[in-house]
Amino acid sequence: MPTVLVIAAELMMATRLEGLLAGVDCSIVTVDPEQAKIKSAAAHHRPSLLIVDLTVPDDVRDAAFAAALAFGAQVIAVGPHTDLPRLAAARALGASEVLPRSALAQGLAPLVAGRLANRGEPAHS
Repeated sequence: MPTVLVIAAELMMATRLEGLLAGVDCSIVTVDPEQAKIKSAAAHHRPSLLIVDLTVPDDVRDAAFAAALAFGAQVIAVGPHTDLPRLAAARALGASEVLPRSALAQGLAPLVAGRLANRGEPAHS
């Protein structure tokens, strides 16, 4: 079963993301937004996909993208639609998808299911 790492700034957002993914055939692992914990969780779980809440600090966001690259995982970034600089930064860092929070309820589960169904196994370094 593929693993999805969820990195969110607040427990409420992490819980919301987990709830939206409840019907997707994957293992969901929520990681505290700390660089060391993200690296450790990525190394342990070897995720197929990371979902990053863009309200985390920039260094945490960067650590999440680095972990994804290390394991060949895709990244879905989510953030406030009004925070154009963070949304643009996520695209520049290589996010597979960038979603405004307003689109999560309708779009996250099918997007994740589709990404996982069309993935190759992540590249393990």
